[in-house]
Amino acid sequence: MLVEQGCFDAVEAIFKQISLRGFGSDITHLIMFKSMCKREKFDEAESYLERLVNQGKAVDGRALGSIVETYCKRGMFENAGRLMEKFHDMGVVSLEYAYGVWYGSLARAEKLDGALEFLKSKKMMEGFVPDVFKYNLLVSRLLRENRLVEVFDLLTGMREDQIFPDKVTMNNALCFFCKAGLVDVAHELYNSRSEFGLSPNGMAYNYLVNTLCGNGSTEEAFCVLKHSFQQGFFPGNRTFSLLADALCRERRIDNMKELVVIALQQNFMPSVSTYDKFIKALCRVNMLEDGYMIHEELMRMNKDTSKSAYLCLIHGFSKSNNGRLPPDF
Repeated sequence: MLVEQGCFDAVEAIFKQISLRGFGSDITHLIMFKSMCKREKFDEAESYLERLVNQGKAVDGRALGSIVETYCKRGMFENAGRLMEKFHDMGVVSLEYAYGVWYGSLARAEKLDGALEFLKSKKMMEGFVPDVFKYNLLVSRLLRENRLVEVFDLLTGMREDQIFPDKVTMNNALCFFCKAGLVDVAHELYNSRSEFGLSPNGMAYNYLVNTLCGNGSTEEAFCVLKHSFQQGFFPGNRTFSLLADALCRERRIDNMKELVVIALQQNFMPSVSTYDKFIKALCRVNMLEDGYMIHEELMRMNKDTSKSAYLCLIHGFSKSNNGRLPPDF
């Protein structure tokens, strides 16, 4: 509290009294480091840290981290890197906290190449693994710059280390992959959702269904929609219509019937245009009675079947059933 309020003289006076009584500890040393860093007395802070190490005293890694953090906040990354290398060579101070500070600071400063290279080298050589918050930060910054290959590699590495990004980060990643047209990557991420700790939200489901439909992966899109429904999500009008159109175009009649049932269970009424396309698809596979039932249902709702769908029914019945049309047709 005294450091934050700028009462540096009071901090030093209290610290001297504590030291004279032999009550110095990691906490009191850390407070002094923060006080020096706050006043930008970096040389003094480094010398003090070295003195503690040379005296054979155990030094909390947060002390080194506090100096590294201050350097980074002021954009003095070279100084921070030099300091970590110095104490790395000494081998007596834990660098894990300082590494986390450095890694997160690089990501926040948009020095993404440096952050990625640092993570790769330290993970390989020293087994350093950042906490999930630092990972989330780097993923978010990489997404912002559309560096999706690095994002996927990073997520894969996290999965191997059993570290799961937060829900927002994973959903953002899935949406970015979809927007970039990386259908296979997006679908792989979705299929491995339990391994990645991914719980798609409504927006992610919509993006994925739309992307799969646009790629011609209609069956996969339908499976995703069914799963979204089971998870309590239902697509927006555009996504529903896009999938319905694709199912009708590919004559996936059973899937289309199931889709309509799901929609009605959600009190969602497909558009007349969607029903028209469904009628035409039914006519093409000679399921005329089913098409006629939809036509009648639309009539009961005072909605008109399009001329083209109506003609499809007439043409279909005229070719079959000895040319007899249903009553009242």
